[in-house]
Amino acid sequence: INVNLVGQYPVTYNVTDAAGNKASEAGRLVIVGDTGAPYILLTGASTIVMQGGVDYVDAGATAEDSLDGVLTTRIAVNNSVDVNKAGTYQVTYDVTDLQGNAATQVVRNVIVEDNIAPIITINGAESVTIEAGTDYDDSGVSVTDNMDKNLEGRLFKESNINTRIPGAY
Repeated sequence: INVNLVGQYPVTYNVTDAAGNKASEAGRLVIVGDTGAPYILLTGASTIVMQGGVDYVDAGATAEDSLDGVLTTRIAVNNSVDVNKAGTYQVTYDVTDLQGNAATQVVRNVIVEDNIAPIITINGAESVTIEAGTDYDDSGVSVTDNMDKNLEGRLFKESNINTRIPGAY
């Protein structure tokens, strides 16, 4: 019986007493199966807190089974992390052994945070001198953020410039 190989193994029993009398042969069928599930171990922490706007590189996991050995390449990973949206995401890991026994699903929580303020960059010079009574043409600004990509529509511009009255505005 090879306990490391799934299969059916017949076992027969024979005996003869000292007078040469043979017993009726008896037998049984030994079935070696694999009903044990593999297990998954996370590589790295089970909870990751990260700043948004940068790539998330998952540390992965390993998987083993008592009969099939290393099953790491068979792990199915479901990674829904959106680094451009703050929130808590779950990365799940699943694996089955060669006999179809499933491991208990393992989960890594990834918390994407947005703690970085947008950056406003002035187009042109920071100080502009114009002649009183002429029109002022603002050169505008550009806005960037680590996560939000379209902030121009959310930009608020406040101005009290009166080009008819000399002064600093």
